[in-house]
Amino acid sequence: MPITTPVTMSCTRWKINHLKIESCLVMKTLTLSLILLACILLTACDQSQSENTETQRSQDTTLSRPYTDAAGRQLTIPTHPKRIIALSEVDLDAMLALDVQPVAATDGRGQDGFPRYLDDSKTQGITSVGRLGNPSMEAILMEKPDLILLGGFYTDQALAKLSAIAPVVVTYTLREDWKKGFERVAALLNKQEAYDTFMIKYDQKIQQVRKRLGDHIHDTVSIIRWNPKGPMFMYNTVFASKVISDIGLKRPEYQDKGGAPHSPILSLESLDQLDGDWIFMGTLMTQGDAVSAMASATSTPAFKALKGVQNGHLIPVDGSMWTSVGGPLAAMQVLDDIQKAMSQADE
Repeated sequence: MPITTPVTMSCTRWKINHLKIESCLVMKTLTLSLILLACILLTACDQSQSENTETQRSQDTTLSRPYTDAAGRQLTIPTHPKRIIALSEVDLDAMLALDVQPVAATDGRGQDGFPRYLDDSKTQGITSVGRLGNPSMEAILMEKPDLILLGGFYTDQALAKLSAIAPVVVTYTLREDWKKGFERVAALLNKQEAYDTFMIKYDQKIQQVRKRLGDHIHDTVSIIRWNPKGPMFMYNTVFASKVISDIGLKRPEYQDKGGAPHSPILSLESLDQLDGDWIFMGTLMTQGDAVSAMASATSTPAFKALKGVQNGHLIPVDGSMWTSVGGPLAAMQVLDDIQKAMSQADE
């Protein structure tokens, strides 16, 4: 039987320990290598994702598509516009209803700010570029728009100037139903789902108002704007009249006509043409000559003799909304005004 000397045993233990140390070093080196490789892969992945994001952003701002607007003009517009300016209250209204904010917009009709009926929380952060119909070109240039929405009121000269800044889309024509313009804006912004959702809510609101009105559903509704020189009534082509028609309410015989948006200014001797089962009346501005003239005339015996007044159905409203153009949010407000007025009459 072989005899193991102390020296031999010591050498053997040294070799075993040496192998263990080498094995441990190899494992540590391998682990570090794997960690380093993982870091490299993660960095490369992050960089690739960042490059893809930047590429997508670049594509969003450079891709374009052909488009034919409400005026029949063939244009090339951004596929995904990012800096939109709305130059009518209808376009601003439509964008906000779709939960999209323009970078800038014009003031409301006859107002020193955005339309009164719009919630301040919706317009916060939007820059004013001046008065409706006469915006500041300098202010528009400063906003660096990639798309400009212009509905209804414009001149060829203004259109040419604006088109030199960015593509200009005419979103609706005069006396066109507000729903058509709203649909066009939704298509421009790729917001078809939001449009469908809003219109479902609008139709539900119409049904709700009809139920609340009861017997008043057969009543006639007069829509009046008072000016410094006297009153005028709105014809059935005006925005609010179309909302009333959706409910099923009627307009008085004098007012149930198409063509122009409103009548000539009436004399005090013709106040009977203002009458209806209900009279919704307002001014474009909340103070000034028109307000004073209305207050003076409504105290006269001729005005007090109107059936709508005698029945307590004279309803003051925001004239800038009821007697002008309007969008989806304005339409909802008109429904609220009607429901509140006619529901309270029976309480």
